[in-house]
Amino acid sequence: MAVPFAPPDPLRNTANGPPLCPEPGAPYRKGPATSIAHHPIVTPLTVDGTVDTAYLLIDPWLLPKASEPELMQGAVNCLLADLEGKTDRKHAVRSQSQIGFMLICLCRSAEALQILQDCARAQESIQDHRGLIATQLRLVQACQASNNAAAAVEWGRAALARICAEPALSDLQHFAHHHLGKAQLQAGLYDEAGQHLHIALDSRVQMSDDALVSSTLAALSLLHRLTKLTDA
Repeated sequence: MAVPFAPPDPLRNTANGPPLCPEPGAPYRKGPATSIAHHPIVTPLTVDGTVDTAYLLIDPWLLPKASEPELMQGAVNCLLADLEGKTDRKHAVRSQSQIGFMLICLCRSAEALQILQDCARAQESIQDHRGLIATQLRLVQACQASNNAAAAVEWGRAALARICAEPALSDLQHFAHHHLGKAQLQAGLYDEAGQHLHIALDSRVQMSDDALVSSTLAALSLLHRLTKLTDA
């Protein structure tokens, strides 16, 4: 998913900013508005870095949409064909989860939800917690695409709670904070969204991953616009 990253202890404050797993309702650190107001997204992003799975992040909620739907569908078909010969259940379910994400990119959120929910149950059963986190964060996006922001927030919180409970999953924290923050934007929970997005941004800046940094800056730009409308 991303270059491995070992952030500080998620259960305590650090010298670099707020705790990665903050207490509910804790205040977040706002940066100056000019720092988040206008940052274009680095596009296209990809699934596993392959050209045929390139996607854009689309307004209003920065959800993924295939750059080339026919190529993305071809990638789905290849994964489906590959599944027929897979005997390793963990890898098979992970591939199904990836298909679920691609269906979100193809604007087929109802199908994606069904697949991803089945994957989450399977990964919980076989205790593939790393795969489960990826699936839960894809469920966040599927629920957002289905205009169910409340369910998206719950999936995001579940993913973050799992990560905070298992230090071995700490490299996934920035993903959880980012996607939970975006879901909270859609749900109108602007204070909590800002908290999580700033934590994600801090981690991604440390990683020096321009695409991920740009994605979070775009979400913070959306937060800035929404709060300006609320305050007007």
